[in-house]
Amino acid sequence: MVAEAWQDARNFHAILMALGPIVFGINLIFLGLVKNYATLNKCLYFMMPMVFAWVAMAFFSGIFLLAMQSFVLSGKVALMGLVVGIVMLGEIMRVYKLKLARTKESLMLAYIKWSKALYGLDLLLCLLIYIF
Repeated sequence: MVAEAWQDARNFHAILMALGPIVFGINLIFLGLVKNYATLNKCLYFMMPMVFAWVAMAFFSGIFLLAMQSFVLSGKVALMGLVVGIVMLGEIMRVYKLKLARTKESLMLAYIKWSKALYGLDLLLCLLIYIF
């Protein structure tokens, strides 16, 4: 029964984590296709709670699974924690940069380039977790 509960929790965690690359992909599409800065800001602000919710779900369901394993760390668990930390830190930095970038067009162009790199890295890291 305990093994079944752990397997169900692990499957729940895997399903929730599969949503991350989808959210990052949608943000990359917005950054590539939307040319109007006001519309782009609205789209990214619309997606921002989804990214933070994904990070929160990753963190809490991961801690729950780790507790079920008596807090035994493995390389993959450490990689997942690192990825969640990078995504969270990157998203906080992205929001801060957006507040500054809204004032000038040159800053907005640099922000878009940086955000594309950030979401590309996030997408790559999430896919890396699934491969290993």
